[in-house]
Amino acid sequence: MRRSIATVCLSGTLEEKLEAIASARFDAVEIFENDFINYHGTAADVRRLCHDLGLGIDLYQPFRDFEGASDAQFRRNLDRVERKFDIMEALGAPQLLVCSSCAPDAIADDARSAAQLYELAERAARRNITIGFEALAWSRHIRHYQHAWKIVKEANHPHLGILLDSFHILSLGDDPAAIADIPGDKIAFLQLADAPYKVMDVLQWSRHFRCFPGQGNFDLVTFLEKVLLAGYTGPLSLEVFNDHFRAAPARPTAIDAYRSLLYLEEAVESRLAAPGDEVLLKQAREAAAARVELFSPPRIPALDGLAFIEFAVDTESERALAQVLGALGFRRAGEHRSKAVTLYRQGDIDIILNAEPGSFARSHFMQHGPSICALGIATEDSLRALNRATAFGCPRFEGRIGPNELKIPAIRAPDGSLIYFVPSLKARSGCSRSTSCSRTRPQARPRPPTSRRSTTSRRACRSCARMPGPCSIVPSSAASPVKAWTSSIPTA
Repeated sequence: MRRSIATVCLSGTLEEKLEAIASARFDAVEIFENDFINYHGTAADVRRLCHDLGLGIDLYQPFRDFEGASDAQFRRNLDRVERKFDIMEALGAPQLLVCSSCAPDAIADDARSAAQLYELAERAARRNITIGFEALAWSRHIRHYQHAWKIVKEANHPHLGILLDSFHILSLGDDPAAIADIPGDKIAFLQLADAPYKVMDVLQWSRHFRCFPGQGNFDLVTFLEKVLLAGYTGPLSLEVFNDHFRAAPARPTAIDAYRSLLYLEEAVESRLAAPGDEVLLKQAREAAAARVELFSPPRIPALDGLAFIEFAVDTESERALAQVLGALGFRRAGEHRSKAVTLYRQGDIDIILNAEPGSFARSHFMQHGPSICALGIATEDSLRALNRATAFGCPRFEGRIGPNELKIPAIRAPDGSLIYFVPSLKARSGCSRSTSCSRTRPQARPRPPTSRRSTTSRRACRSCARMPGPCSIVPSSAASPVKAWTSSIPTA
Protein backbone atom coordinates (compact mmCIF):
# COMPACT_ATOMS: atom_id res chain seq x y z
CA MET A 1 0.00 0.00 0.00
CA ARG A 2 1.01 3.62 -0.44
CA ARG A 3 2.85 4.88 2.65
CA SER A 4 2.59 8.49 3.71
CA ILE A 5 3.48 10.70 6.67
CA ALA A 6 2.45 14.15 7.86
CA THR A 7 5.22 16.75 7.92
CA VAL A 8 4.19 17.66 11.47
CA CYS A 9 5.74 14.38 12.69
CA LEU A 10 9.30 15.60 12.17
CA SER A 11 11.63 18.38 13.25
CA GLY A 12 13.29 20.95 11.03
CA THR A 13 12.31 23.11 8.10
CA LEU A 14 9.92 21.91 5.44
CA GLU A 15 12.84 21.14 3.10
CA GLU A 16 14.60 19.12 5.81
CA LYS A 17 11.44 17.23 6.59
CA LEU A 18 10.75 16.35 2.96
CA GLU A 19 14.33 15.22 2.39
CA ALA A 20 14.17 13.01 5.49
CA ILE A 21 10.82 11.55 4.41
CA ALA A 22 12.14 10.75 0.95
CA SER A 23 15.32 9.17 2.35
CA ALA A 24 13.17 6.92 4.55
CA ARG A 25 11.41 5.60 1.40
CA PHE A 26 7.93 7.02 2.00
CA ASP A 27 5.75 7.39 -1.09
CA ALA A 28 3.98 10.61 -0.15
CA VAL A 29 3.36 13.31 2.45
CA GLU A 30 0.62 15.25 4.14
CA ILE A 31 1.52 18.94 4.09
CA PHE A 32 0.73 20.48 7.46
CA GLU A 33 -0.31 24.10 7.00
CA ASN A 34 2.09 25.54 9.60
CA ASP A 35 5.01 23.96 7.78
CA PHE A 36 3.92 25.61 4.54
CA ILE A 37 3.31 28.99 6.20
CA ASN A 38 6.87 28.99 7.54
CA TYR A 39 8.33 27.92 4.20
CA HIS A 40 10.25 30.63 2.34
CA GLY A 41 8.98 29.66 -1.13
CA THR A 42 5.68 29.18 -2.95
CA ALA A 43 3.32 26.24 -3.20
CA ALA A 44 4.69 25.58 -6.68
CA ASP A 45 8.19 25.40 -5.17
CA VAL A 46 7.02 22.78 -2.68
CA ARG A 47 5.42 20.81 -5.49
CA ARG A 48 8.65 20.84 -7.50
CA LEU A 49 10.68 19.85 -4.46
CA CYS A 50 8.41 16.89 -3.75
CA HIS A 51 8.53 15.87 -7.40
CA ASP A 52 12.33 15.98 -7.41
CA LEU A 53 12.40 13.84 -4.26
CA GLY A 54 9.96 11.32 -5.69
CA LEU A 55 7.21 12.20 -3.20
CA GLY A 56 3.53 12.63 -3.86
CA ILE A 57 1.40 15.09 -1.91
CA ASP A 58 -1.64 13.18 -0.69
CA LEU A 59 -3.35 15.73 1.55
CA TYR A 60 -3.29 19.30 2.82
CA GLN A 61 -4.37 19.91 6.40
CA PRO A 62 -6.09 21.11 8.47
CA PHE A 63 -9.19 23.21 7.74
CA ARG A 64 -10.92 24.01 11.02
CA ASP A 65 -14.29 25.16 12.33
CA PHE A 66 -16.33 24.78 9.15
CA GLU A 67 -19.58 22.90 9.80
CA GLY A 68 -22.32 23.88 12.24
CA ALA A 69 -21.77 27.58 11.48
CA SER A 70 -24.36 30.33 11.33
CA ASP A 71 -25.37 31.44 7.84
CA ALA A 72 -23.15 34.53 7.97
CA GLN A 73 -20.17 32.57 9.27
CA PHE A 74 -20.79 29.84 6.71
CA ARG A 75 -20.42 32.33 3.85
CA ARG A 76 -17.15 33.52 5.34
CA ASN A 77 -16.01 29.90 5.69
CA LEU A 78 -16.68 29.29 1.99
CA ASP A 79 -14.56 32.30 1.07
CA ARG A 80 -11.84 31.04 3.38
CA VAL A 81 -11.82 27.55 1.89
CA GLU A 82 -11.47 28.90 -1.66
CA ARG A 83 -8.09 30.32 -0.65
CA LYS A 84 -7.11 26.88 0.63
CA PHE A 85 -8.16 25.40 -2.70
CA ASP A 86 -5.89 27.88 -4.47
CA ILE A 87 -2.93 26.65 -2.45
CA MET A 88 -3.88 23.02 -2.99
CA GLU A 89 -4.07 23.43 -6.74
CA ALA A 90 -0.57 24.91 -6.77
CA LEU A 91 0.66 22.10 -4.53
CA GLY A 92 -1.08 19.40 -6.54
CA ALA A 93 -2.75 18.15 -3.36
CA PRO A 94 -5.95 16.22 -4.16
CA GLN A 95 -7.52 16.13 -0.68
CA LEU A 96 -8.31 18.53 2.17
CA LEU A 97 -8.68 17.43 5.78
CA VAL A 98 -11.67 19.16 7.42
CA CYS A 99 -11.88 18.46 11.14
CA SER A 100 -15.10 18.79 13.12
CA SER A 101 -15.64 22.23 14.57
CA CYS A 102 -14.33 23.33 17.95
CA ALA A 103 -15.88 26.80 17.63
CA PRO A 104 -17.76 27.72 20.83
CA ASP A 105 -20.71 29.00 18.77
CA ALA A 106 -20.97 25.87 16.60
CA ILE A 107 -24.58 24.75 16.21
CA ALA A 108 -25.51 21.17 17.17
CA ASP A 109 -27.62 20.47 14.08
CA ASP A 110 -26.68 17.42 12.00
CA ALA A 111 -28.86 18.46 9.07
CA ARG A 112 -27.20 21.88 8.95
CA SER A 113 -23.74 20.30 9.16
CA ALA A 114 -24.55 17.83 6.38
CA ALA A 115 -25.89 20.60 4.12
CA GLN A 116 -22.83 22.76 4.72
CA LEU A 117 -20.46 19.87 4.02
CA TYR A 118 -22.39 19.15 0.82
CA GLU A 119 -21.86 22.73 -0.36
CA LEU A 120 -18.17 22.45 0.56
CA ALA A 121 -17.89 19.22 -1.49
CA GLU A 122 -19.63 20.90 -4.43
CA ARG A 123 -17.01 23.62 -4.49
CA ALA A 124 -14.22 21.08 -4.05
CA ALA A 125 -15.56 19.07 -7.00
CA ARG A 126 -15.09 22.06 -9.29
CA ARG A 127 -11.38 21.86 -8.51
CA ASN A 128 -11.25 18.04 -8.52
CA ILE A 129 -10.52 18.03 -4.79
CA THR A 130 -11.89 15.56 -2.23
CA ILE A 131 -12.93 16.48 1.31
CA GLY A 132 -12.06 14.16 4.19
CA PHE A 133 -14.24 14.93 7.24
CA GLU A 134 -12.67 13.95 10.57
CA ALA A 135 -14.26 13.74 14.02
CA LEU A 136 -11.93 15.44 16.51
CA ALA A 137 -11.98 13.77 19.91
CA TRP A 138 -12.30 17.20 21.59
CA SER A 139 -14.60 19.00 19.13
CA ARG A 140 -17.66 20.93 20.14
CA HIS A 141 -20.31 18.43 19.03
CA ILE A 142 -18.97 15.75 16.64
CA ARG A 143 -16.40 13.69 18.53
CA HIS A 144 -17.09 10.11 17.44
CA TYR A 145 -16.47 8.55 14.05
CA GLN A 146 -19.97 7.02 13.94
CA HIS A 147 -21.42 10.52 14.27
CA ALA A 148 -19.14 11.89 11.54
CA TRP A 149 -20.08 9.00 9.26
CA LYS A 150 -23.79 9.67 9.85
CA ILE A 151 -23.33 13.26 8.65
CA VAL A 152 -21.15 12.27 5.66
CA LYS A 153 -23.72 9.66 4.65
CA GLU A 154 -26.54 12.21 4.94
CA ALA A 155 -24.62 14.73 2.83
CA ASN A 156 -24.14 12.03 0.18
CA HIS A 157 -21.63 13.72 -2.11
CA PRO A 158 -19.01 11.82 -4.19
CA HIS A 159 -16.30 14.34 -3.25
CA LEU A 160 -16.96 13.94 0.47
CA GLY A 161 -15.79 11.03 2.63
CA ILE A 162 -14.91 10.27 6.20
CA LEU A 163 -11.33 10.59 7.36
CA LEU A 164 -10.42 8.07 10.08
CA ASP A 165 -7.72 8.86 12.65
CA SER A 166 -6.80 6.01 14.99
CA PHE A 167 -6.01 8.34 17.88
CA HIS A 168 -9.35 10.16 17.81
CA ILE A 169 -11.18 6.84 17.75
CA LEU A 170 -9.17 4.74 20.19
CA SER A 171 -8.44 7.51 22.70
CA LEU A 172 -12.17 7.78 23.37
CA GLY A 173 -12.49 4.02 23.72
CA ASP A 174 -14.66 3.70 20.62
CA ASP A 175 -15.06 0.22 19.18
CA PRO A 176 -13.58 0.16 15.66
CA ALA A 177 -15.70 -2.84 14.66
CA ALA A 178 -18.34 -0.64 12.99
CA ILE A 179 -15.69 0.73 10.61
CA ALA A 180 -16.01 -2.50 8.64
CA ASP A 181 -19.57 -1.48 7.76
CA ILE A 182 -18.52 1.79 6.10
CA PRO A 183 -18.14 1.43 2.30
CA GLY A 184 -14.45 1.47 1.48
CA ASP A 185 -14.84 4.16 -1.17
CA LYS A 186 -16.35 6.51 1.43
CA ILE A 187 -13.25 6.32 3.62
CA ALA A 188 -11.43 9.28 2.16
CA PHE A 189 -8.17 8.91 4.08
CA LEU A 190 -6.58 7.05 6.97
CA GLN A 191 -4.27 8.49 9.63
CA LEU A 192 -2.45 6.22 12.06
CA ALA A 193 -0.95 6.98 15.46
CA ASP A 194 -0.28 4.95 18.56
CA ALA A 195 -0.15 6.30 22.11
CA PRO A 196 0.48 5.17 25.68
CA TYR A 197 -2.61 4.98 27.86
CA LYS A 198 -2.92 8.16 29.92
CA VAL A 199 -5.61 9.68 32.09
CA MET A 200 -5.46 13.33 31.04
CA ASP A 201 -7.05 15.92 28.80
CA VAL A 202 -7.43 14.28 25.39
CA LEU A 203 -6.25 17.36 23.50
CA GLN A 204 -2.98 17.52 25.47
CA TRP A 205 -2.65 13.75 25.19
CA SER A 206 -2.92 14.02 21.42
CA ARG A 207 -0.65 17.03 21.01
CA HIS A 208 2.26 15.68 23.06
CA PHE A 209 2.13 11.90 23.48
CA ARG A 210 1.24 10.30 20.17
CA CYS A 211 3.82 7.83 18.90
CA PHE A 212 4.43 5.51 15.99
CA PRO A 213 2.67 2.13 15.64
CA GLY A 214 4.05 -0.42 18.05
CA GLN A 215 5.37 2.17 20.50
CA GLY A 216 2.16 2.64 22.48
CA ASN A 217 -0.79 0.67 23.85
CA PHE A 218 -3.45 1.05 21.16
CA ASP A 219 -4.64 -2.03 19.29
CA LEU A 220 -3.76 -0.72 15.85
CA VAL A 221 -3.74 -4.20 14.31
CA THR A 222 -7.46 -4.64 14.92
CA PHE A 223 -8.12 -1.03 13.93
CA LEU A 224 -6.35 -1.35 10.57
CA GLU A 225 -7.89 -4.76 9.97
CA LYS A 226 -11.39 -3.26 10.27
CA VAL A 227 -10.46 -0.46 7.86
CA LEU A 228 -9.22 -2.96 5.28
CA LEU A 229 -12.26 -5.17 5.76
CA ALA A 230 -14.35 -2.14 4.84
CA GLY A 231 -12.62 -2.11 1.45
CA TYR A 232 -10.23 0.81 1.95
CA THR A 233 -7.32 0.79 -0.50
CA GLY A 234 -5.89 4.29 -0.02
CA PRO A 235 -2.68 5.44 1.70
CA LEU A 236 -1.57 4.44 5.16
CA SER A 237 -0.45 7.73 6.66
CA LEU A 238 1.17 8.62 9.96
CA GLU A 239 0.08 11.69 11.90
CA VAL A 240 2.02 11.89 15.14
CA PHE A 241 2.37 14.88 17.46
CA ASN A 242 5.24 14.19 19.84
CA ASP A 243 7.57 16.64 21.57
CA HIS A 244 10.49 14.22 21.51
CA PHE A 245 10.17 13.49 17.80
CA ARG A 246 9.95 17.19 16.95
CA ALA A 247 13.18 17.80 18.88
CA ALA A 248 15.09 14.82 17.47
CA PRO A 249 16.95 14.70 14.13
CA ALA A 250 14.49 14.27 11.29
CA ARG A 251 16.19 11.49 9.32
CA PRO A 252 16.40 8.77 12.00
CA THR A 253 12.89 9.67 13.15
CA ALA A 254 11.55 9.28 9.60
CA ILE A 255 13.27 5.91 9.26
CA ASP A 256 11.78 4.80 12.56
CA ALA A 257 8.37 5.97 11.37
CA TYR A 258 8.64 4.00 8.14
CA ARG A 259 9.64 0.84 9.99
CA SER A 260 6.65 1.25 12.28
CA LEU A 261 4.34 1.14 9.27
CA LEU A 262 6.08 -1.98 8.00
CA TYR A 263 5.70 -3.57 11.43
CA LEU A 264 1.99 -2.79 11.47
CA GLU A 265 1.45 -4.01 7.92
CA GLU A 266 3.14 -7.31 8.69
CA ALA A 267 1.00 -7.83 11.79
CA VAL A 268 -2.21 -7.10 9.86
CA GLU A 269 -1.12 -9.30 6.96
CA SER A 270 -0.70 -12.17 9.43
CA ARG A 271 -4.12 -11.42 10.91
CA LEU A 272 -5.78 -11.51 7.50
CA ALA A 273 -4.09 -14.82 6.71
CA ALA A 274 -5.04 -16.40 10.03
CA PRO A 275 -7.62 -19.21 9.91
CA GLY A 276 -10.99 -18.41 11.42
CA ASP A 277 -14.07 -20.31 12.49
CA GLU A 278 -16.53 -17.78 11.05
CA VAL A 279 -16.99 -18.33 7.34
CA LEU A 280 -18.04 -14.76 6.56
CA LEU A 281 -15.10 -13.28 8.47
CA LYS A 282 -12.70 -15.63 6.71
CA GLN A 283 -14.09 -14.63 3.33
CA ALA A 284 -13.88 -10.93 4.20
CA ARG A 285 -10.26 -11.32 5.28
CA GLU A 286 -9.39 -13.17 2.08
CA ALA A 287 -11.04 -10.43 0.02
CA ALA A 288 -9.16 -7.71 1.91
CA ALA A 289 -5.84 -9.53 1.47
CA ALA A 290 -6.51 -9.82 -2.26
CA ARG A 291 -7.27 -6.09 -2.60
CA VAL A 292 -4.12 -4.67 -1.05
CA GLU A 293 -0.44 -5.55 -0.90
CA LEU A 294 0.90 -5.48 2.64
CA PHE A 295 4.50 -5.78 3.76
CA SER A 296 5.48 -9.43 4.12
CA PRO A 297 9.17 -9.88 5.04
CA PRO A 298 10.89 -13.17 5.88
CA ARG A 299 9.39 -14.53 9.08
CA ILE A 300 11.30 -14.19 12.34
CA PRO A 301 13.60 -17.18 12.80
CA ALA A 302 13.99 -18.77 16.21
CA LEU A 303 16.36 -16.72 18.35
CA ASP A 304 18.44 -18.54 20.95
CA GLY A 305 19.71 -15.64 23.00
CA LEU A 306 23.02 -13.80 23.00
CA ALA A 307 26.06 -15.57 21.60
CA PHE A 308 28.44 -12.87 22.82
CA ILE A 309 28.79 -9.23 23.86
CA GLU A 310 31.70 -7.22 22.46
CA PHE A 311 33.16 -4.15 24.15
CA ALA A 312 35.23 -1.49 22.41
CA VAL A 313 38.17 -0.62 24.66
CA ASP A 314 41.68 0.77 24.62
CA THR A 315 44.59 -0.63 26.59
CA GLU A 316 43.79 1.29 29.77
CA SER A 317 40.06 0.64 29.80
CA GLU A 318 40.67 -3.00 28.86
CA ARG A 319 42.70 -3.49 32.06
CA ALA A 320 40.03 -1.77 34.13
CA LEU A 321 37.16 -3.75 32.58
CA ALA A 322 39.11 -7.00 32.90
CA GLN A 323 39.40 -6.35 36.65
CA VAL A 324 35.67 -5.77 36.90
CA LEU A 325 34.92 -8.94 34.94
CA GLY A 326 37.30 -10.89 37.15
CA ALA A 327 35.52 -9.61 40.26
CA LEU A 328 32.24 -10.76 38.72
CA GLY A 329 33.56 -14.27 38.25
CA PHE A 330 34.64 -14.14 34.60
CA ARG A 331 37.89 -15.78 33.56
CA ARG A 332 40.09 -14.96 30.63
CA ALA A 333 39.33 -17.81 28.22
CA GLY A 334 41.31 -16.92 25.12
CA GLU A 335 43.00 -14.38 22.90
CA HIS A 336 42.68 -13.77 19.20
CA ARG A 337 45.60 -15.16 17.25
CA SER A 338 46.40 -11.92 15.40
CA LYS A 339 44.28 -9.14 16.92
CA ALA A 340 44.12 -7.31 20.24
CA VAL A 341 40.95 -9.14 21.16
CA THR A 342 40.38 -11.08 24.37
CA LEU A 343 37.60 -13.48 25.35
CA TYR A 344 36.22 -13.63 28.89
CA ARG A 345 33.76 -16.28 30.01
CA GLN A 346 31.52 -17.20 32.89
CA GLY A 347 29.35 -20.24 32.33
CA ASP A 348 27.52 -19.67 29.06
CA ILE A 349 28.29 -15.96 28.94
CA ASP A 350 30.98 -14.78 26.52
CA ILE A 351 32.30 -11.22 26.64
CA ILE A 352 34.85 -9.94 24.13
CA LEU A 353 37.16 -7.00 24.77
CA ASN A 354 38.30 -5.52 21.45
CA ALA A 355 41.25 -3.11 21.54
CA GLU A 356 42.38 -3.68 17.96
CA PRO A 357 43.78 -0.46 16.39
CA GLY A 358 42.22 0.64 13.10
CA SER A 359 39.11 -1.48 13.64
CA PHE A 360 35.41 -0.67 13.82
CA ALA A 361 35.67 -1.20 17.57
CA ARG A 362 38.37 1.47 17.78
CA SER A 363 36.26 3.99 15.86
CA HIS A 364 33.33 3.17 18.15
CA PHE A 365 35.61 3.71 21.15
CA MET A 366 36.75 7.08 19.82
CA GLN A 367 33.12 8.21 19.62
CA HIS A 368 31.68 6.63 22.76
CA GLY A 369 34.54 5.58 25.00
CA PRO A 370 34.43 2.11 26.58
CA SER A 371 31.12 0.73 25.36
CA ILE A 372 29.33 -2.19 23.77
CA CYS A 373 30.13 -2.08 20.07
CA ALA A 374 28.61 -5.40 18.96
CA LEU A 375 26.20 -8.13 19.99
CA GLY A 376 26.01 -11.64 18.67
CA ILE A 377 22.51 -13.10 18.50
CA ALA A 378 22.24 -16.86 18.08
CA THR A 379 19.59 -17.87 15.57
CA GLU A 380 18.55 -20.99 13.69
CA ASP A 381 18.74 -19.15 10.35
CA SER A 382 21.23 -16.30 10.22
CA LEU A 383 20.55 -15.46 6.57
CA ARG A 384 16.81 -15.22 7.16
CA ALA A 385 17.46 -12.98 10.15
CA LEU A 386 19.72 -10.79 8.00
CA ASN A 387 17.20 -10.58 5.15
CA ARG A 388 14.40 -9.71 7.55
CA ALA A 389 16.48 -6.94 9.08
CA THR A 390 17.41 -5.49 5.69
CA ALA A 391 13.76 -5.66 4.59
CA PHE A 392 13.04 -3.32 7.50
CA GLY A 393 15.75 -0.97 6.23
CA CYS A 394 18.61 -1.95 8.52
CA PRO A 395 21.94 -1.45 6.71
CA ARG A 396 24.20 -4.48 6.35
CA PHE A 397 27.69 -4.34 7.75
CA GLU A 398 30.57 -5.72 5.70
CA GLY A 399 33.73 -5.79 7.81
CA ARG A 400 37.23 -7.01 7.20
CA ILE A 401 37.55 -10.79 7.19
CA GLY A 402 40.87 -12.00 8.51
CA PRO A 403 42.57 -15.40 8.13
CA ASN A 404 40.59 -18.29 9.63
CA GLU A 405 37.53 -16.08 10.15
CA LEU A 406 34.09 -16.91 8.86
CA LYS A 407 31.83 -14.28 7.33
CA ILE A 408 29.01 -13.85 9.83
CA PRO A 409 25.96 -11.81 8.70
CA ALA A 410 25.75 -8.47 10.48
CA ILE A 411 23.78 -5.24 10.46
CA ARG A 412 24.20 -1.82 11.97
CA ALA A 413 21.87 -1.19 14.89
CA PRO A 414 20.05 2.16 15.16
CA ASP A 415 22.68 3.38 17.64
CA GLY A 416 25.52 2.60 15.21
CA SER A 417 26.74 -0.56 16.92
CA LEU A 418 26.74 -3.96 15.19
CA ILE A 419 24.47 -6.97 15.51
CA TYR A 420 25.83 -10.32 14.30
CA PHE A 421 23.51 -13.21 13.51
CA VAL A 422 25.41 -16.28 14.69
CA PRO A 423 24.13 -19.66 13.45
CA SER A 424 22.84 -21.46 16.53
CA LEU A 425 22.80 -24.86 14.78
CA LYS A 426 26.58 -24.95 15.10
CA ALA A 427 26.27 -23.75 18.67
CA ARG A 428 24.07 -26.76 19.43
CA SER A 429 26.10 -29.29 17.49
CA GLY A 430 29.52 -28.01 18.52
CA CYS A 431 32.45 -28.81 16.27
CA SER A 432 34.55 -31.82 15.46
CA ARG A 433 38.28 -31.82 15.89
CA SER A 434 38.84 -32.95 12.33
CA THR A 435 36.68 -30.29 10.64
CA SER A 436 36.58 -27.04 12.56
CA CYS A 437 39.12 -27.07 15.39
CA SER A 438 42.82 -26.84 14.81
CA ARG A 439 44.27 -26.42 18.26
CA THR A 440 47.87 -25.49 18.83
CA ARG A 441 49.89 -25.54 22.02
CA PRO A 442 52.98 -23.63 23.08
CA GLN A 443 56.10 -25.33 21.79
CA ALA A 444 57.62 -25.59 25.25
CA ARG A 445 54.50 -27.07 26.78
CA PRO A 446 54.71 -30.85 27.33
CA ARG A 447 51.99 -33.01 25.85
CA PRO A 448 49.27 -33.44 28.45
CA PRO A 449 48.01 -36.85 29.46
CA THR A 450 45.07 -38.34 27.59
CA SER A 451 42.46 -37.40 30.18
CA ARG A 452 43.72 -33.82 30.29
CA ARG A 453 43.82 -33.68 26.48
CA SER A 454 40.19 -34.77 26.20
CA THR A 455 39.22 -32.05 28.66
CA THR A 456 41.13 -29.53 26.58
CA SER A 457 39.34 -30.76 23.46
CA ARG A 458 35.94 -30.38 25.03
CA ARG A 459 36.70 -26.84 26.20
CA ALA A 460 38.09 -25.82 22.85
CA CYS A 461 35.11 -27.22 21.01
CA ARG A 462 32.84 -25.38 23.40
CA SER A 463 34.48 -22.12 22.38
CA CYS A 464 34.24 -23.05 18.73
CA ALA A 465 30.58 -23.80 19.21
CA ARG A 466 29.95 -20.39 20.65
CA MET A 467 32.03 -18.67 17.97
CA PRO A 468 31.57 -21.08 15.04
CA GLY A 469 34.50 -21.54 12.74
CA PRO A 470 38.20 -22.44 12.77
CA CYS A 471 39.84 -21.60 16.06
CA SER A 472 43.02 -22.03 17.97
CA ILE A 473 42.63 -22.25 21.73
CA VAL A 474 44.58 -23.25 24.77
CA PRO A 475 42.51 -23.08 27.97
CA SER A 476 43.60 -20.69 30.68
CA SER A 477 44.96 -22.20 33.86
CA ALA A 478 47.51 -21.30 36.49
CA ALA A 479 50.12 -23.47 34.79
CA SER A 480 49.19 -22.68 31.22
CA PRO A 481 48.22 -19.09 30.31
CA VAL A 482 46.08 -18.41 27.27
CA LYS A 483 48.15 -18.43 24.11
CA ALA A 484 45.79 -18.04 21.18
CA TRP A 485 42.15 -17.78 20.25
CA THR A 486 40.82 -17.18 16.78
CA SER A 487 37.17 -16.14 16.71
CA SER A 488 35.04 -16.80 13.67
CA ILE A 489 33.44 -13.40 14.24
CA PRO A 490 35.28 -10.84 12.09
CA THR A 491 35.93 -8.46 14.98
CA ALA A 492 35.99 -5.09 13.29
